[in-house]
Amino acid sequence: MSVIKKTLSSAFRVKPVVAAIAASAALMAPHAQAVNVSQNGLGEVLLFPYYTVNNGFDTNISITNTSENAVVFKIRFREAHNSRDARDFNVVLSPYDVWNATVTESPDGTVARLVTGDTSCTAGELLPLNDGTGRRYVDFTNFDYITQTGVGPNDGGPTDLSRTKEGYIEVIQMGHQVPTNPGAASPDLTFAAASVGHNSKHVDGVPRDCNAVRAAFSTANIAATQAAFFEPINVLKGTASLVKATEGKAISYDPTVLANFYNPGAGALDGAGIAGQNLVVIPESTQPGLHQANPPLAEVIDNVAGTPVIDDFAAGPNAVSAVLSRTAVVNQFSVNPVNNAKTDWVVTFPTKYYYVDSREPTAPASNVGDARVAANAPFDDASTFQSVPVGCSDVQVGFRFFDREEDERVSVSGVGFSPAPPGVPADTICYESQVITFANSSVFGSPLQANVAVDAAGYNSGWMRLNFTNAGDLTGNTAGAVFTGLPVIGFAATTLENGMNASAVLNYGMGWSHGYVTSIAP
Repeated sequence: MSVIKKTLSSAFRVKPVVAAIAASAALMAPHAQAVNVSQNGLGEVLLFPYYTVNNGFDTNISITNTSENAVVFKIRFREAHNSRDARDFNVVLSPYDVWNATVTESPDGTVARLVTGDTSCTAGELLPLNDGTGRRYVDFTNFDYITQTGVGPNDGGPTDLSRTKEGYIEVIQMGHQVPTNPGAASPDLTFAAASVGHNSKHVDGVPRDCNAVRAAFSTANIAATQAAFFEPINVLKGTASLVKATEGKAISYDPTVLANFYNPGAGALDGAGIAGQNLVVIPESTQPGLHQANPPLAEVIDNVAGTPVIDDFAAGPNAVSAVLSRTAVVNQFSVNPVNNAKTDWVVTFPTKYYYVDSREPTAPASNVGDARVAANAPFDDASTFQSVPVGCSDVQVGFRFFDREEDERVSVSGVGFSPAPPGVPADTICYESQVITFANSSVFGSPLQANVAVDAAGYNSGWMRLNFTNAGDLTGNTAGAVFTGLPVIGFAATTLENGMNASAVLNYGMGWSHGYVTSIAP
């Protein structure tokens, strides 16, 4: 019920019998409004665990509106060190529309840049590339992690633009508008005159008036625009690929999708809520954020009992952190020299900054260079990003690896990553988005990578379990459920080289979704 309810158009009529059944189910299933990891790949929030322009890679992203409604989302590119905002803006998708873009390196090599040939409306406005292709672009920025910008103070990490070259992507739907003739064939759908839905609707492949759409999201007009939108609905689908064209390699992955993230109109049978109850903001706003789950109610399937666990939290990002809480990450690797195999893991903590960055009201106060200050749960074993070791919020880990025939030939409990972060134990990962390499494989060429020396143990393929050895707890208010672990997402990337034939280079890449271990009590 939870997914269906949030996917229906607000203009659909609910028949009396269906309404009675839905009302009865709502009484028995309060979790219909709880944020959860989507089971069908559609939702309101898309969390892409990694983008990079290092080592010759481009990152392609695609976001689809699978509904007949017009939807608007905030897309935010967060750098890897501490999740500071490298660039964000609003995107409007008309019914069944797709928005595609590529994150690449700027021509001078100094900064990450977003480039798109997509015509869907954005606010702010992307700049023309002036290369004859009709594409537009925007460069990423260091405004959010340098001093005296009015946006955010220096956090003790690097301040140069190269910090923008890798990180992760946060997409949060802010609301939807409904057509005036729901159920019509796609080309015939119409929206109220002068509305965002009307002006963003494509005519002959081009939106009617993106300037009018941008004007609707200006400070002068935002109140009226907010009043015309309903709450977000579970209709966004995303994909991503990391492409190194010069070597014929590509790795594709799907984002982690959150359903039922924002539900201020809880109880409305058609999923619309109330007009004006949404997350719509001007593009310059730092909102919305993952702390705005509404209600702050989490639903997680216990992977031991196989039953849903539901609980609420007082405030902040804890509901989202709970649904992503894991005690271990498991996946495979290959560094087989026969085909020059290489493997990198991406391990991203999309809510970590709420607990470790002292700029956030949910994190402990500390200044750059202070003695070690413990972060807040569930990262209470780590330090704040600003305190010693500065620029490193040190999550302790343990890891075991096996070959493909169940053999764990070497105990690695005392073997740390190399190189170890300065001033911290070897078994540590520091960053919001961390790359882990195997046998110094370095698929992505990340400057933040940590290496596992599987080759020293005689392994060239197998699997690894990465444990968060001192992960903290998040405890729900009502049921007292205890979610032990860290909020983590990611994937493994393997590339292989099989030489050449008469017409092609036989290189390729593969992406593998992580598996996770959870711990929920009682």
